[in-house]
Amino acid sequence: LMFWLQFWLARGWLDGSWSDPRQIRPLLAAVGCMKWIRLLYMFRGFENWSFGKHILAIMSSLLEVSTFLIIMFFFLGAYTIAAYSISTKDVSLLQVILSAYRLNFLSDFDMDEDVYFKEKDG
Repeated sequence: LMFWLQFWLARGWLDGSWSDPRQIRPLLAAVGCMKWIRLLYMFRGFENWSFGKHILAIMSSLLEVSTFLIIMFFFLGAYTIAAYSISTKDVSLLQVILSAYRLNFLSDFDMDEDVYFKEKDG
């Protein structure tokens, strides 16, 4: 995956299809995050300052959390479909997904904006 992202980035840069730098930012963010995580993963073998022990413990806890996150994404999808189907306003799917994320994961929502899809005045 990393190779293909880098290939796509280089090809777009060389043939000039990235005319606007804002087009490249999401791809650059994905590649940059993957590189930092890969660098962190390389430190798992070091015994100095007990890097390896701590990194392996964190990575094993992330694997335990992954099942919970998969189940939460099903609830996110269920809420998104229900809210998009029931909404009477002309709202975009992205707005419904962001509202579902705020409601399900962050528990930080505004009743008018995120549930009734009313726009703020002023």
